[in-house]
Amino acid sequence: MLEVGPGLGSLTEQLIVNSGRVLAIEKDSRLVACLRKRFEDEPKLELVHDDALVYLRGAGVPVWHGWKLVANLPYSVGTPILVELAMASEPPEVMVVMLQLEVVNRIRAAVGSGDYGVLSLMLQVGYVPTNWFKVPATCFFPQPDVASACVALRRRREPLLKGLDFKRFVRVVKLGFGQRRKVMLKLLKTQWPEKTLVECFEFLEIDSQARAESVSLDQFVGLAQRLRKVETRNGVEWCGRDFWWSEWAGRSDRAAASIGNPSSQTQASGGPPLGLQWYGIVVSAEAFVVKGLFSGKMGLFGLGPSGSGGRLWCVCSSGSSGGDWFGFGCRPWEAL
Repeated sequence: MLEVGPGLGSLTEQLIVNSGRVLAIEKDSRLVACLRKRFEDEPKLELVHDDALVYLRGAGVPVWHGWKLVANLPYSVGTPILVELAMASEPPEVMVVMLQLEVVNRIRAAVGSGDYGVLSLMLQVGYVPTNWFKVPATCFFPQPDVASACVALRRRREPLLKGLDFKRFVRVVKLGFGQRRKVMLKLLKTQWPEKTLVECFEFLEIDSQARAESVSLDQFVGLAQRLRKVETRNGVEWCGRDFWWSEWAGRSDRAAASIGNPSSQTQASGGPPLGLQWYGIVVSAEAFVVKGLFSGKMGLFGLGPSGSGGRLWCVCSSGSSGGDWFGFGCRPWEAL
């Protein structure tokens, strides 16, 4: 069992009785001292004095497969803790948590409701909300000013998305809800071609004027999957290999790509060659997006991982004939 914010140990005591091992993470040093005194002879309990979010994101954190989270989460960081665990490569089997009622409503929300949004989709793509109930303020001391509720989330037997498709799903959801009252197609156009998006929307039966709040979980999943196919077709292949290589050939209206032998490609560092047109979108310090065909000249821009020691650029021809090519090499990096 994993418990975040054990406080004085009331729930911890019950977890110890009903499980083989309890990992409890507490930030408050005064509460840690009380817990150590109360459970000093308890071999089942491992008490960690740390900020839970920092601990979960840190190195050496155990795989959570087979674990269950049971916790009265600190309301100030409850949402990011849940999302952090849900997005882990091996997330917990079950998460039973107490949070503000408004947060629980967002977790459980269905498409079309006012509470439906990023949190609903980020959790429901990997978990199914099951039982829930309200917790009266009189159960707390001191009594909080907000209503509370407990909700249970059970991990899906088969994930709806895996790996890079999941990361693309997160991008689509966050971008779609970035400006909630705007048409989602217009928001997604900043990252994908409009023609491609229109085709995806038609295939998935999404209205071109739809806002994100009216797009279902299955439709968001479908978007993430179909955009992956488009990216691959256009020569943008996200992968976790040691090196990413692409050989391009084409005209201003078409490009084809294939993963080639690194020894036969060209790698360069420093700056872009002069006389070429470049179009780059830096997504983060550890990833990049590449696309664009301008005036018969194809250009890629890459930003290496934060620890790579500098930027890596592609090598490109300056002509526009069908035989043009350029290669791009990058040190190990994590895809979007």
